[in-house]
Amino acid sequence: MPILRPRVGIRREARDCGRRGGESAVSPPGPRDQSRSALANRRPLCARRGARRCGTCSGTPREDRRSPREPKLEEQSEAALRSLTCPSRWRGSYRLSFLYTGVSRPTDSLPSFQATAYLNDQVFFHYDSKSRKAIPLDPWSQMEGIEDWEKESELQQARESIFMETLQDIMDYYKDREGSHTFQGRFGCELLNNESSGAFWKYAYDGQNFIEFNREIPGWVPQDPAALNTKRKWEAEEVYVQRAKAYLEEECPAMLRRYLQYGKAFLDRRDPPSMSITRTPGEDTIKCWASDFYPQDIDLHWIQGGNTVETEVRGDLLPSGNGTYLSWVSLTVSPWRTKNTVFCRIVHSSLDQPLTGL
Repeated sequence: MPILRPRVGIRREARDCGRRGGESAVSPPGPRDQSRSALANRRPLCARRGARRCGTCSGTPREDRRSPREPKLEEQSEAALRSLTCPSRWRGSYRLSFLYTGVSRPTDSLPSFQATAYLNDQVFFHYDSKSRKAIPLDPWSQMEGIEDWEKESELQQARESIFMETLQDIMDYYKDREGSHTFQGRFGCELLNNESSGAFWKYAYDGQNFIEFNREIPGWVPQDPAALNTKRKWEAEEVYVQRAKAYLEEECPAMLRRYLQYGKAFLDRRDPPSMSITRTPGEDTIKCWASDFYPQDIDLHWIQGGNTVETEVRGDLLPSGNGTYLSWVSLTVSPWRTKNTVFCRIVHSSLDQPLTGL
């Protein structure tokens, strides 16, 4: 039987042009406890205040009886404000996702349950069974009002209980008493140019697909024999399925739009890479490093005689720990190459032109 714990409230700041409903803990994690009619009747705040601030959220300018002319400075400022407060003016791709992990044999360094939320590829907050608190990471921790972290902690505590109960059910089905077993879930939604462009909700047991939600049916699709029992439990009442569907199609996109009111500028930033070239003493290998760049897409390679060197070894793309990334590419230096100039070349969206170095 799913646990429903509504979390209600709506922020009244002008920056919250989206909805903010309460969130419920369900099995599996479910939508905020609101009826669809309530969601339909709850127009974005900027639409209700449109005559004063931003016309309509579709970006339609407010009525102006004056004759056409060049906009005044204050009108240009108002137009800029509209582009920030009316999400329908936003462009780009954004994702809100959650990763849950439960293990049957926790260790000192591995809690029995962990939940991590992401905005695009950036960690938003982290929760685990040891702290039992949803802790936002920078810069989100500095954004006052982005979330009620006490209530978010309570929600994750309820979800932890349900999640670990499901792991135990699976282990009982397979009589898995030996070794450590892992249950993982990943769910979330995407926006493209402020329109919902996708959603996902799936689980895995010991690295194998277990069960996945299909919005078209709608219902849970078992991918493992033990998942038939989970499906029956999660579909014991029709309302459970409808809440899961509503979470992916209504609540999750609304949450993402609200978070973007606070953090869109951070997600849209462009941090240029810095380059360094190193050579280990006694080795014939040189490395070109790109560090502190964002977003993560980068083109990093060696150039010789105007051509890309094919014998290079490429390092993994790694997080730097501060919201940026680092990567490297290496090259074996031969006597022939030492007589021919070799350059490292970096191409990144933050750069007006490629970065090169010896």
